[in-house]
Amino acid sequence: MKKIILLTLAFIFTASFSFAQFPGETFKQVTGKVKTITAANPSKGTKTQVVVVDDKSVEMTMVVDPEATFYDAEYYTITLDKIKVNDRVNIRYDTNKEGVNVGTWFNIKK
Repeated sequence: MKKIILLTLAFIFTASFSFAQFPGETFKQVTGKVKTITAANPSKGTKTQVVVVDDKSVEMTMVVDPEATFYDAEYYTITLDKIKVNDRVNIRYDTNKEGVNVGTWFNIKK
């Protein structure tokens, strides 16, 4: 009987990790047209930023994560320089503790 209870508790404990949300595992998503792309300027302490205007004309500024991934419309890996102003993009992002939107995944839409 003790083994059954112990195994049940072990299973519940293990299963709780399967459904837990850890920081950095959730993301938000926005789709819209690229309005501006600003390159990083280390001497001024600025990071690369992309400003996107969504379908409701809401403007969002994203700081580009240095480890972000970029994909074209066919999901082939590309670099940030392939994304141009007026491209329609889908961006996955997180909001950090300072309230800054950090883009981690960029995909050009057709």
